Amino acid sequence: MAAKKSSPAFAFVVSYLEKNPSAEFSEVRDAAARKGYKIFPIVYGRAKAHLNLVPTKARGSKKAATRRTASVVGPGRPRAQARVQPRTSASSGLSDLQTVIATVKENEAERERLRAALEQIRDILNEAL
Repeated sequence: MAAKKSSPAFAFVVSYLEKNPSAEFSEVRDAAARKGYKIFPIVYGRAKAHLNLVPTKARGSKKAATRRTASVVGPGRPRAQARVQPRTSASSGLSDLQTVIATVKENEAERERLRAALEQIRDILNEAL
């Protein structure tokens, strides 16, 4: 993958902040406008992070891998334990089954209604032809 090229506005902000690290956003924005650049607060913040003028969190594959593992496994749980989902009670399993049965019955009733509508459409088309 090709390396990203930085924008001229970002390069301007970085060079400005190298000369004056305590510059406020409005000051940098006005100086950039005089040079013909329009900058946004995100550009200012990224330039400060690029120069290590503000604390930043780690970025990269290690953090992403940690995030994926944490979302699947959960905090403080080994992977093998995360796969097993214990049942809280027998009644919850029964209510889940009843929900599935009710959904199947609703789908069956809808299928019958649609089938009847299609048969009516077929009959109307046969009469018209």
